[in-house]
Amino acid sequence: MYKNLFYVILLIFVFQQNSLGQDRSIKADTTDFWYKNNQKLIRKFQLTDFKTTQADFAFRFKNYGQIIEIIKEDSRIQGRLVNYVFRSFKKQRDTLFEKIQLDSVKAGEVYDLVKQSGILDLASENQIKNWKQGLDGTTYIFEQADKKSYQLKHYWSPQSQDSIPESLVVIDFIKSLSAILDSYPNNMKSLTGFPSGSYNWGGNVNMLISRKNFYSLGYSGASRLPFGFNATVFLNEFRKTHLGLLFSGEYIFDGQGNNELSLDLSKYFKFTKKSKVHNYISYRYERRQLDFIETGNILQAHKIKYGLSLGKTYFFLNTGIDYRRENREETGWMLGATKFFMKQNIRMSFDASIFKEEFDFKTGIDKSFHVHSDLISSLNLGIFFENFKDYNDVRFNLSVSF
Repeated sequence: MYKNLFYVILLIFVFQQNSLGQDRSIKADTTDFWYKNNQKLIRKFQLTDFKTTQADFAFRFKNYGQIIEIIKEDSRIQGRLVNYVFRSFKKQRDTLFEKIQLDSVKAGEVYDLVKQSGILDLASENQIKNWKQGLDGTTYIFEQADKKSYQLKHYWSPQSQDSIPESLVVIDFIKSLSAILDSYPNNMKSLTGFPSGSYNWGGNVNMLISRKNFYSLGYSGASRLPFGFNATVFLNEFRKTHLGLLFSGEYIFDGQGNNELSLDLSKYFKFTKKSKVHNYISYRYERRQLDFIETGNILQAHKIKYGLSLGKTYFFLNTGIDYRRENREETGWMLGATKFFMKQNIRMSFDASIFKEEFDFKTGIDKSFHVHSDLISSLNLGIFFENFKDYNDVRFNLSVSF
């Protein structure tokens, strides 16, 4: 008797669950890429399943690297914030994330914004006239649900939609939400203290971080000195002790007696552990034997310079002394600037030596391409223009980092 009663209760429970699922209105293309990708993250972060929730109101917003979830049950409003980043290192791939519980005041502010912004009344982008599509840019995902309905909407790059009224609603919502959540730090954006690897927040941009030692070897050349090689050793740490030492060398030649040799030693450091300013001091030795410049003699130079970064801008300024020995000894000033674009793995630089009757300079750009390999970490390509004494030259290099 009890056994039969158990089966009856079980059948009633299953029937009720199926009825709940059948009564729920779902407005989402479950075969859509954005839907499938979004569901993977929801399960990964153990967030609320909006297709089965019994909350009075549920809302979720997904930006690259961040998800905000608001749940209202009766008069209680709760909010959760998830910051995340995807990391690749060699052949390993994982997702790093942090979950933050919003305080009741902030959760209430986000709820009021959602209700008052008009974002709930918008159709998805594929139902909005003249909404353009593209490959680059950011796609924002909105989900909303209650006990009887579930809806998923997405909008590609509202800033690029030529003032379509719906795009302005999305833009205003994102700006207002960002202002509300400004007090919550996003450690997944700064990547402070993160291990080596290639980081991505879900878009087309990657940031490469190298915390350990690395080595590179490659080809160097110039329009008049087409043959050569370069090598670099960066010792960031040794037995868990920070070193920040960089050794590099380059030799180029033309096979007819003309050649250039350069050797560099640099030390990177901070004045304090919490300092946002990075500093470095470097020594460079140069030896040039070029019969096509005005003197035709062997020229040697010793260069010492100091550089520092401007906060978190990855912009370095440097200055120093350039001491030369040729027919006569002379000393000049060095000035330079370097800008790193970390997300694009690009560096732009300009360095000049100023003497009484001479102005020499070198400027260029180089880029690193991350490689998912156990042996190779990146490919590096650079091109530079140099003005030295009475001749100009284009220089180029290609190297592999390990």
